[in-house]
Amino acid sequence: MKKETDARQAIAHTPKSIVIADDHPFVGDYLKRFCAERWPHADIHLHCNYTHIVEFARKSPVDLLIMDYAMPGLDALEAVNAVLESRPETKIIVFSGAVTARNAAEILAAGACAYVSKAAGVEGLEKVVDLVMLGETYAPASVVTEMLDAVHRAETGGNVIETEKGLLSDRERRILNRLAAGDSNKMIANDMGLSESSVKQLVRTIFRKLSVKNRAQAVAEALRLGLVEAVSEA
Repeated sequence: MKKETDARQAIAHTPKSIVIADDHPFVGDYLKRFCAERWPHADIHLHCNYTHIVEFARKSPVDLLIMDYAMPGLDALEAVNAVLESRPETKIIVFSGAVTARNAAEILAAGACAYVSKAAGVEGLEKVVDLVMLGETYAPASVVTEMLDAVHRAETGGNVIETEKGLLSDRERRILNRLAAGDSNKMIANDMGLSESSVKQLVRTIFRKLSVKNRAQAVAEALRLGLVEAVSEA
């Protein structure tokens, strides 16, 4: 009976569509082979550009995304936000060798399920994949410490604020203040050196984190939480 239950659970947590995102050919091919051996019936797609990943997710389901942190196109945080905007069910594992604890904490707060250092090797990744496919999350101790510190900074007036659905980064707070001032996405993009599409995605992320649907609601909620100051009319 237990074997039958385990078998049903294994089938239920088997990804049908997998995306590997790494711009290093050797690593990408290695991860693709790893997934093919583990899930021989899954559709596996390899990309080396964040923009391509986001476009793929908008068109097709993605059960599991294993991604590097630094690749061409969008930055990693924007890519995670964009994928989850289209496919909130996607389980995302960041597998990278050059990520600070704060960067990893931000990307987990945005909705990724796990961060694994490439130093942990495929053995470490294999264990984390099992946890993630069962609905768990994973982060190294240093990242957990950073996340707790971020909450502490929020409680003591630091520059990272915890909302109901994750950490609001310093950049997101800057954009939130610009929204409160009535600035357009184009104005914000020009002043902050971002593309207008990136600003739009960041605004959507702010809406999601504040549990609001539009700019007016976002500003009202930000005022209630003390994230921005009221703008007086001239």
